[in-house]
Amino acid sequence: MKSALLLLVLFFVGSSAISQQIPMASFKPKKGVVCYGDSHDAPSYVPPPDAFLKWQENSSERGQAATFNVTYTGFTQEAQASFQRAVDIWSALITSPVTINITAEWLGLGVGVLGGASAGTYFRDFKGTQHHLIWHPVALQKKLHVRI
Repeated sequence: MKSALLLLVLFFVGSSAISQQIPMASFKPKKGVVCYGDSHDAPSYVPPPDAFLKWQENSSERGQAATFNVTYTGFTQEAQASFQRAVDIWSALITSPVTINITAEWLGLGVGVLGGASAGTYFRDFKGTQHHLIWHPVALQKKLHVRI
């Protein structure tokens, strides 16, 4: 009986040590999400959210916002200004202790393509995750890892 109990204890200790040594897996996606347009011209304007306008008007209400670091490639000045406006809105609406890095490339994506996006890298099985075998985009992985 003692030897069976000893084997059982050794099994659990050994499996615990092995499970803690599982390396963090990662991959870089080949393609991101692509947004297609259609042939109808439908000009529209979506105003910034009220929370952003209040944040912009009242500097005393500005809490800890997110910091975005954007690297632009191939953008015209007008396109970069528009993209930066969107980044400014997101930075006011998101709270994060982790700097969010964006690589923005202006490329020809084909007929009818409005744009596309993807995380640069995805991770799973990292220290701090609550869900193993689930892929997390790099920004979320960094934020979860900082909490530890």
